[in-house]
Amino acid sequence: MESSIIKLILLVAALLFLAPLAYVLKRPVAWVRPLVLIVLAIVIVALHYFLVQYSVNAQNTLSLLNGIVLLITAIAAAAAFSPATCLSFLQKLAMVLSYPAVLYALVIYLTGNGFDYEGKFTGFTENSNIMGGYLALLMFPAVLQGFLNAKSGWSRLAPGLLTVLIVLLVFATASRASLLSILAGVAFVALLSPSLARKYRLMIILGVMVAPLFLTSFFQKNEDLALFGSRAQLYVLRFEAISESPWLGWGLAADVNNTYDRFNIFPPQEKGNTILQMLEEFGIVLGTIFTLAITLAIVSIGRRLARMRATIWVPTFLVAAWVHSMFETWMFNFQSMVAIFFWLTFIWAAFHARWLKQGTAPNTGMTASS
Repeated sequence: MESSIIKLILLVAALLFLAPLAYVLKRPVAWVRPLVLIVLAIVIVALHYFLVQYSVNAQNTLSLLNGIVLLITAIAAAAAFSPATCLSFLQKLAMVLSYPAVLYALVIYLTGNGFDYEGKFTGFTENSNIMGGYLALLMFPAVLQGFLNAKSGWSRLAPGLLTVLIVLLVFATASRASLLSILAGVAFVALLSPSLARKYRLMIILGVMVAPLFLTSFFQKNEDLALFGSRAQLYVLRFEAISESPWLGWGLAADVNNTYDRFNIFPPQEKGNTILQMLEEFGIVLGTIFTLAITLAIVSIGRRLARMRATIWVPTFLVAAWVHSMFETWMFNFQSMVAIFFWLTFIWAAFHARWLKQGTAPNTGMTASS
């Protein structure tokens, strides 16, 4: 009975998701392709959830409902205000909120509070990896964009100082995933800059290749597991789960297969790697399709928006988030602040990039060369 009610609620939510489409499809043709792909992905996930899910529970359903509502909100907002306006608002909101958040974290750090038993800075979160993710993903790209948008030397002082503080606090968390994500995001944008000299491109490529080895030796979290840290335990569990149901998977956010390790180091839904999570939950075929689709979309979107000074933060964030997701599994947890920020940015950036491909962005006066 409970399962039937849950599925009925999801069906109604799916119908509500289709409501804005009539209005959205009246927009320029640039909307059509990303919109169809997003709707198709949601339909596939929903059907997979109905037909394959081994354990339909309230927590998983709430997460899926939140995801549907999030997508409805993103599409409706883009239709009403234009993706460029939505992206600009999101960046400014993140930057404004970063000031009190970073200052609060700095006070905690200077007073000697907010550290775990290993000496890693957890700040105002429950562990250092979450704190590092907030700093590297929710704050760093937005504040970096604020620094680039500043028109004078003095106006760049505050965002510049805040950027430095964010990086220093990320170092204090000892989160290698967060540091690598910042490096990857900055490197991606820098390599696409038309004015960047060839020697600097080579230096950045070399830095990207060397940095993982440096970070591995510098932050020795576990003596036995220097390369992957304690996540190696999670990877073993993922491969076991994939081998048990390789083609259909276990279903979105499935909790039937040992996501909780015996030492209780990780929360129940932490799986250590988003690609392995998708292969486990959606099966090898769908999981591979979703992985390739997200990767290609981020690269395609990033290549266009990285050439515009006003949207450099978008590819910086998207690339950083994708790299960070190789070490964490927040992407499909639609109750996560980072996941909400990612999908809003991803959807609006996808629509905006399609407009840029046609040469102009309606309602903004921005062109692909601006």
